[in-house]
Amino acid sequence: MKRHLLLIALLALMLCSFTLLQAQLQTVTIGNGTEIQYFPFNAYYGYGRSLGLYTQEQIPLFGKITRLGWQVATSSSVTVPYKIYIKTTTERDLTKVTWAQFTSGATLAAQGSYTFSSQGWHELLLTTPFVYTGGNLLIGVETNYGGSGGGDYCPKFYYSNGDVKSHQSWQKDGSAPTGGGFVHRWLPNVRLKIAPAENNPILSVYPMAHNFGNTVVNCTYRKT
Repeated sequence: MKRHLLLIALLALMLCSFTLLQAQLQTVTIGNGTEIQYFPFNAYYGYGRSLGLYTQEQIPLFGKITRLGWQVATSSSVTVPYKIYIKTTTERDLTKVTWAQFTSGATLAAQGSYTFSSQGWHELLLTTPFVYTGGNLLIGVETNYGGSGGGDYCPKFYYSNGDVKSHQSWQKDGSAPTGGGFVHRWLPNVRLKIAPAENNPILSVYPMAHNFGNTVVNCTYRKT
């Protein structure tokens, strides 16, 4: 009987721990602007690059970034090949750099192809989650549609007016851009899904087994 009660208690504790872990998953949304541009997934040109700087003050959480989302203003049937890069910086302003300079030392968090077929938020799973421990966050999106791009039928995204030097963009037809980008303030609205870091406490039970002995319950004994 006691053995069964212990098992039930352990199962209940494990369920509560799992529920708590799920509740700790957090969503951080940065930007609510309603202006429209092709970035960050710029397939209007054959080769587009987008680099956004989001400050630590805008990201009030630490943990593992598992998904990134962008707010689609104009949907499209065009499938966009992409790569997503992430890294942190202590700088608060972007300076003109080449795309190769940015990606050096950055984490390639995800790559693939995606169709932004509806308006609203679209979240992409990071196949290599990024552990965020503080600092300003750099999120780079590389698109390689090829040729002269997909033209006017490509998706467009909402952005906000960030700090003066919070976004940098590159674009070119025919081949990938190799020079410095254009630094400006049109920062794409972004959504981060952040999970607890892996060094959170782990539930353990010791001892794994226990002998409670034999217990007699409601037994009537009559001496003859």
